[in-house]
Amino acid sequence: MSGIQDVYLRFDLSTLPAGATGGAVQKATLKLWVNTVTTSGTFDTHRVSPSWNEEDITAANAPAPGALEVLGTSVTAVRSFVTVDLTNLVKELVDQDSTFLAVVLVPGAGGISVRFDSKENTGTSHEPRLEIVFSQPADISVRVMNSASISLPHQTWTTLTFDTETFDTDDIHCLPGQDPSDPTCAARPTARLTANTAGKYLIYAQVLFEDNPTGIRALRLMLNGTDNLVEIGKPGSSVTDGNGANFVTHFPLGVGDYVIVQAFQDSGGTLVVRSPGGVAFPVFGMVKLP
Repeated sequence: MSGIQDVYLRFDLSTLPAGATGGAVQKATLKLWVNTVTTSGTFDTHRVSPSWNEEDITAANAPAPGALEVLGTSVTAVRSFVTVDLTNLVKELVDQDSTFLAVVLVPGAGGISVRFDSKENTGTSHEPRLEIVFSQPADISVRVMNSASISLPHQTWTTLTFDTETFDTDDIHCLPGQDPSDPTCAARPTARLTANTAGKYLIYAQVLFEDNPTGIRALRLMLNGTDNLVEIGKPGSSVTDGNGANFVTHFPLGVGDYVIVQAFQDSGGTLVVRSPGGVAFPVFGMVKLP
């Protein structure tokens, strides 16, 4: 930025995490390295249309500055960083699924003559940078149960439902009758655990089958209702504490991916997944890994 020359900057937002939201943007900072200061002063940061690229832009075809974003950033010291807070702009663009952020730096009314490093400056390698910090809930996890026995027909994979939440820190599970403020709950069966934050999850389930010595008992985990992630089976048992089955696995989930757990038995008649002794079973849960 020298004299009255404007500086146009454009940053690619397409590499941000999938499913990112503006609410998760904790801080967004434009960082510039001051190479030379001939006349100290201030510059203003304006939004600008991103419909240009650095190979083609000239003083003759550059788009006009748009809405003012940040007023009066001061530049006085040479060979130092200057920062501009663009958090609100980045939040807005992320919510709009924009793939670019574009701004123009306009000299302030009092005049300024400085030079910022670009990526072509190999001496310092301090090209303009847009640094974005995302925040997440410290704990992303859910544990759900069913307080009543669930009937399992002979030789039928049955999707287990859950009517009780021990905890749910990221709206992973939905109880339509208890979450009237969430309009998505009516369309989210109580069987589902749905990822609202992308990442790798530890996923677990535990059931107790009714006592019966015939046939096998099986349990499986399904992704989005179609992909079988885990399946376990074992012979029936007549032990007094019931025939249990459980699994623990981990798997990457994108925003909107959901998992369900299904149970199977082939004893020749109907059996139940039971809740003995006041302890609620089955149990289903997941925890986002760091």
